[in-house]
Amino acid sequence: MSEIGKRLKKLREKKGITRMQLAKELVEKGLLNFESPESLNQYLYLIEKGRRKPKDETLKPIAEYFGVPLQWLKGEIIYVPIIGETKAGKFGGYIQEKAEELFPLPAGIISIPEPEERTFFLRVEGNSMYPEFEPGDLVHLADSSFYPPKNGDEVVVIKDGEATLKKFYYEDGKVKLVPVNGDYEPIELGDEELGEVAVFKVIGVYRKKR
Repeated sequence: MSEIGKRLKKLREKKGITRMQLAKELVEKGLLNFESPESLNQYLYLIEKGRRKPKDETLKPIAEYFGVPLQWLKGEIIYVPIIGETKAGKFGGYIQEKAEELFPLPAGIISIPEPEERTFFLRVEGNSMYPEFEPGDLVHLADSSFYPPKNGDEVVVIKDGEATLKKFYYEDGKVKLVPVNGDYEPIELGDEELGEVAVFKVIGVYRKKR
């Protein structure tokens, strides 16, 4: 299945309609000029199976019907959710399940499968990682099943719904979370605490021009 096919199928299933229902609506509303809904249904089937590579003039009305950008439907960009805030200091901030907003990225920027579902962004607050990270930065995070953190990596550690951004060090069964800013103290996590936290490696950082 092509990337366009995957995304088209995903949109249909999210909306809860069949290919035939989609074809009927596109034809009846005059969004696509096909002889019949049946012929468009067959063409949509071939797109989803990766056997046809449709032109932009065909994809654009479909994208508009679903309310998504054409570039997303073509697989050129992804939208990664921003789901909260991490403190660069002690544990703090907040994490939520529902995205506050979506951040666009080039589709080929990371190799993780389904990055829109398996990675996320948090906003940075606090100065313990300054000057490498500033308040307002967005950190792009992937969990340790994809990128196991190594000593010296920047990570976000989440515990009881709160988060902290630090450099990661593991030695003798203990994790040490070290700030860049010398005004802040490291955080140590013992064996009994390691099972209570989730560690996410920073795989990108984005800073708005000020």
